[in-house]
Amino acid sequence: MSILVNSMKQICDAFDEGAMSHDSREDTFRQLSVEGSKRMDAFVFEQLFREHLQKIASLSAGLCFSFGWHIGYNRFGNSAFWFRLEDETNPWNSCDEKILSKLEVFFCDPKRKVKTRCFKVLRDRSSLIAYEWTDSKWVGPKFLSKVLSDLPDIVESTVRDMDNIDGDASALAIQRLRERRIASTLPALSVQRRFMNCMLRRYLGREGTDLDAVVLAPDGELRYIEFKRKFPAPRAKIFGLDEYPHVKTMRTLASLGIGMLHLILVNPIWDKSKPPLGMIVPELEDKWAWLIANLNGDAFTGESLQTVGKDSGQRNGNRTQMQIRWDCMHLLHSGLALGNAGREKLADAISTGSLLKLPRINYAGLCNVTIER
Repeated sequence: MSILVNSMKQICDAFDEGAMSHDSREDTFRQLSVEGSKRMDAFVFEQLFREHLQKIASLSAGLCFSFGWHIGYNRFGNSAFWFRLEDETNPWNSCDEKILSKLEVFFCDPKRKVKTRCFKVLRDRSSLIAYEWTDSKWVGPKFLSKVLSDLPDIVESTVRDMDNIDGDASALAIQRLRERRIASTLPALSVQRRFMNCMLRRYLGREGTDLDAVVLAPDGELRYIEFKRKFPAPRAKIFGLDEYPHVKTMRTLASLGIGMLHLILVNPIWDKSKPPLGMIVPELEDKWAWLIANLNGDAFTGESLQTVGKDSGQRNGNRTQMQIRWDCMHLLHSGLALGNAGREKLADAISTGSLLKLPRINYAGLCNVTIER
């Protein structure tokens, strides 16, 4: 059965007025159903990704993960505003302390034309509140809406509906989320989507960027993990990374001394018309592939990919992607379930930043791993 689809503005207003609650499973599923169908698919796979990292953290001494960082942009496209969205399942930790210490380089740089500001965002019952890092301490709380509306060089916009909304696709994604028994993390997901759709977009006039995961490794280094479920571009036979926001984010984090690992889950059937959630079945279990690449300035071919319309994400816009060199790509694991062996390899890559222990893979090799070219 298709899920009732409301507008994004109705959802935002309902949370603001207290008519919907982040603690209600059904309200959360109703909220998620107004996201684009591609975004809904992503929620399921991102939950799988986070579960793997949480398992790794529980078994690997010295690894600390943060899942709550977001970047907000001013009207010039500068990454001026940094937010750490905190909740009971993801409290402030030593990884966050390290990120904050890195950001202080921006705070104190007299050559930096854009003032960088950092906020910690929490939920207080139905409200979102913010504290700002000022003079080496957290100052607040203030209502997040007030904080955002007072920021410089912004252009307030409106709450936007997503494109590619599909009630049946949303129903399948929500069914998968129910099956994963994620009741404890649903409130955090609900708050995060409200923060992105109802706050950042509305008050800053631009889409924000959420960092999938940042890890503090045993050697004290920070590494950012960008996770995607995708397959190579069919004509170019290569993977791409969105110039905005992902390559821009990579360069911003590199200026802070934070490297980027790109983790890719490749589905077995390379056909955009077929929902990837429908491929999570026993007979295709072994035909998924986990790839990983260490991204830096040398990781790209110098060529770009252009995507438009329905092939261009959830907004149906025009996207430019930088092509990733195949010699940067490594096979982490074959099969949808990472298991202990796959998680051990991922933990080593995250801890060391080195992929030398993993075999390289090219387009032909990936075709052999999956079942459809």
